[in-house]
Amino acid sequence: MDLEVEADLRRVEEVLKTVGFSEVKLSDRGLEAKMKDGYGRVHVLGFRLDGDSVCLDIHRDSPIHLGFIGVDYSGEKVREVSGKILEYASKIGVSGEVYRRGELVH
Repeated sequence: MDLEVEADLRRVEEVLKTVGFSEVKLSDRGLEAKMKDGYGRVHVLGFRLDGDSVCLDIHRDSPIHLGFIGVDYSGEKVREVSGKILEYASKIGVSGEVYRRGELVH
């Protein structure tokens, strides 16, 4: 699942830490965040778009995964975490949209 958030990378880092991501790594080009989920993890990869927008790729990884095998992009946990990200972001004045397979969902 993809989210497009109208904020800079530092603001997105703040949102991710607030909703439960313990490992958030920020670089000049983007960010990576991880949240433990049972034997796997919820994994977020983010990169800057034009202006002050950030695209977030949110998925759940199994303990052993390779390519798309063992990776879930639309499961219940991914939808739950995406909802929490958007909910907290809206509370602090950051807007966002959900995309699934390139189509606007929310």
